[in-house]
Amino acid sequence: MGQHLTVMEQFDKAAREGSLYPRWQPEFNRGYGLPWLNFYPPGFYYFAEVFRLMVPTAIDAFLAACLFLMAASGIAAYALARLFFSRSASAAGALFYMLTPYHTVDLYLRGALPELTGFFFVPAILFFAYKAGEHARPRHIAALALFQGLYFMSHFPVAYLLSLTLGLYALVWAVMKRDAMIPVRIGAGIIVGLLMSAAFWLVALVERVYVREPFSAVFQYHESYLNFGSNGDSFTGFVNSSFLALAFAIVVSLVAARGFATASTQTKLFQILAVATLFMVTPWSIHISKLIPNVNVISFAWRWLVIVSCFAGISVALALETVITIGRERRLLRWSLAAALAAVFGFNLWTSVAVIRSALGSESQATPSQRDEHGYLPAGAVDPPSLPDTERARLVRNSGTVEITSWRSLRREMNVRPAGNSVLRLRTFTFPGWKATVDGRPVAVDADSDGAQLIAVPSGSHRVIVTFENTPIRTWAAALSSLAFLIAIVVISVDRG
Repeated sequence: MGQHLTVMEQFDKAAREGSLYPRWQPEFNRGYGLPWLNFYPPGFYYFAEVFRLMVPTAIDAFLAACLFLMAASGIAAYALARLFFSRSASAAGALFYMLTPYHTVDLYLRGALPELTGFFFVPAILFFAYKAGEHARPRHIAALALFQGLYFMSHFPVAYLLSLTLGLYALVWAVMKRDAMIPVRIGAGIIVGLLMSAAFWLVALVERVYVREPFSAVFQYHESYLNFGSNGDSFTGFVNSSFLALAFAIVVSLVAARGFATASTQTKLFQILAVATLFMVTPWSIHISKLIPNVNVISFAWRWLVIVSCFAGISVALALETVITIGRERRLLRWSLAAALAAVFGFNLWTSVAVIRSALGSESQATPSQRDEHGYLPAGAVDPPSLPDTERARLVRNSGTVEITSWRSLRREMNVRPAGNSVLRLRTFTFPGWKATVDGRPVAVDADSDGAQLIAVPSGSHRVIVTFENTPIRTWAAALSSLAFLIAIVVISVDRG
């Protein structure tokens, strides 16, 4: 949470200064900065910025964003369930989904707010994936692309997992329905969504050679499968309980489906996906997981629980629909299922309340005054604790004066008067995109042994301006994202019939 609060404040400051995509966080690492949002999905911060413009602090913005996301997740889950079930059954499934333990773990325990967006995106994307596969309308494919693209921009790891899930969904559905075009339609939506998010992932992929990235080495996917043993770690215990609560709901649904006379192809398909995604959290799935390209991008196997939670909500809706529609002659089955559903809700609620009570005992969170980040440090930069505490700008060769006239997030302006040919050192890490001019003429931006910026300045009086700009790959990726986004919006607007 402290990390996200700091990024939010940096994002807000740069956005108010006119930056459309604040890739650089200037006050990280004691003012040396960090290209955090060049490598971390920015979508959540754009969303939270809407609230940040209306409230006084980042904490307030996050509270408003979380309230909105909680409500939106319920609405999206209800809309998905309503495609197949009655109002009451759909409402129960949506309520269960909003209260799933992993949902509360993300919100109250982990503070994983970008991952939290998935509880809205997963049911919304499944809704449009079904529409695209079933009705083959361009607007449904475009809507699928739009939401998938926004999800890639908000939390790439689980969005990646969901794209794999959608691939399995499309293939199995195509076999069950004998319609080879279903994977084509759903695949088209995923591909356009991927292109829509190129401004993030394509840049991160190309420019990762310029940073030190420790996360994939520290957080190994194959070391994060659920361990059902007790190790005294409350977080592991809550994740295990989340798994059990979801598994309980899915098992009850599988039993209920046998008594649901009108079970549809989609109902059966969602049950297959529920079991498959639940299985992926366990260590027995390792042979399948090894086939996933770049699986360490996901970091944690238990992130599958975001997707499992959605299918568990659908499972609860199915079970309640069975209780509602089952004939009186099967009274024993009806009451047995009702009791099982009550137990499912009870265990789900008990676990979520335990998570919340644990969080309420924690210290109050505030935005850190500064933050040291070792992830995505520019290559050649020293670790933050070893950085020298120097002025923002100073001459390191010959005497002279430096007058800072403007020091903004992505633009710095100075009047420099060295006594002889000198070098200006800025308290900012060197990274592709930083450009400098001396009296309007472009000059090179080099790095010292700390990784800080060095700019050669001749003797005399000079105007030095340093800005953070797009590299060619950032420009091309932004153009690709804009084009894909525009196509999706136009198709949705035109295909109204």
